[in-house]
Amino acid sequence: MEDRFKFRAWDKEKKVMIENVQDVYDGGNFDGDKMKIDYLGHITCFGEIFQDDQCMIMQCTGLKDKNGVLIYEGDVLQRYKKCGDPYMKTKIVERGRCGFLNLDFTSESSVVGNIYQNPELIKGE
Repeated sequence: MEDRFKFRAWDKEKKVMIENVQDVYDGGNFDGDKMKIDYLGHITCFGEIFQDDQCMIMQCTGLKDKNGVLIYEGDVLQRYKKCGDPYMKTKIVERGRCGFLNLDFTSESSVVGNIYQNPELIKGE
């Protein structure tokens, strides 16, 4: 579960996902990461990202899908029902009061996108 404390941010204005924003620490040190400097240059520490209205923060669940892809809050998971039924089930990972919701079939599912970069995946949900 060492990946549990990873975060990413969706820049609502620029429509770009910024990975590993937890690496931003006091003084706005971005370790030379040009993307983080371009999109988060106004941030001086990790805590400020949570207060920035321009960014939507997503925490990693610490779990991986059946393909080994880390699952984050806001990810869209899909799987086929068991017994060969072609019906596909879709769930969105959400944060609840005591943890994450909709993680009951992660080892049988695939991350197919997220609610910010792929809103078409949740239309009619």
